[in-house]
Amino acid sequence: MTTGPSCGTRATAGSTGTRRPGGSGTWPKPPDLRIPKMHPHMLRRTFVTTMLDAGVSLRDVQIAARHADPRTTIRYDRARKNLDRHPNYILAAFMASGT
Repeated sequence: MTTGPSCGTRATAGSTGTRRPGGSGTWPKPPDLRIPKMHPHMLRRTFVTTMLDAGVSLRDVQIAARHADPRTTIRYDRARKNLDRHPNYILAAFMASGT
């Protein structure tokens, strides 16, 4: 009597790869992908930056990100050095439009 999985997936000595269920060969080796390391905080930064770019107020983004201090929310904003959002450029664009 043998021990182990009943579907015949036990690897033998010298085998490579992972056995397919049912013992019908091995799975092909996955391609070597160069995926950059990511962490959950990258998603938070993207969320904050995208919301601010969309015109959502800093206070609303702060509440959505659950930050106690608006300075924390500002630090998360990757595009904070974007001159298109600088108040002086917004004012200049408003005055140039003639409205």
